Amino acid sequence: MIPRSVTLLVGLTLALATASARAADSDAVCNPGGTTTVAVALKAPAEQHLAGVRVTLDYPEKAVRIPGFENRPEMQRRISKIPPGFFIAPNDTDKELIVSLAGTTALPEGTIFAVEFDHCAGAPVTAREFHCTVDQASNEQAHLVDGATCAATIAHDTTGGTP
Repeated sequence: MIPRSVTLLVGLTLALATASARAADSDAVCNPGGTTTVAVALKAPAEQHLAGVRVTLDYPEKAVRIPGFENRPEMQRRISKIPPGFFIAPNDTDKELIVSLAGTTALPEGTIFAVEFDHCAGAPVTAREFHCTVDQASNEQAHLVDGATCAATIAHDTTGGTP
């Protein structure tokens, strides 16, 4: 058995290493020049109803950012349009947003969440730069389902650009 002090030391070391890596990755400063809201839509496979999904939204981190990281409150406030009755667990890595949604009924087809990004001044961005993938999906009986897809679109942009 590993002594508790060793476990705590390893945990602290990993936390510090993660913080250092995050600081090194954030060498490009983003001066917000407006916001860009991206909607993520879900498409279930034919004749399937999904009650849970884990979606990864890869975003252009040099053009947009979400305040905060991981699942901090300032990051969570930027997520909207969650279907009623669904639990959401978001996690921002500063390069991608991973969102898990789960409920006891079927998720609707179409938008399952939207996220408001700060748009970095002078950094053009298009919908093609947001890549959405369904990492895992399950039906109302909690059985895994293959073939679900998602799409990301720019729903609103206050930078004066074109979505």
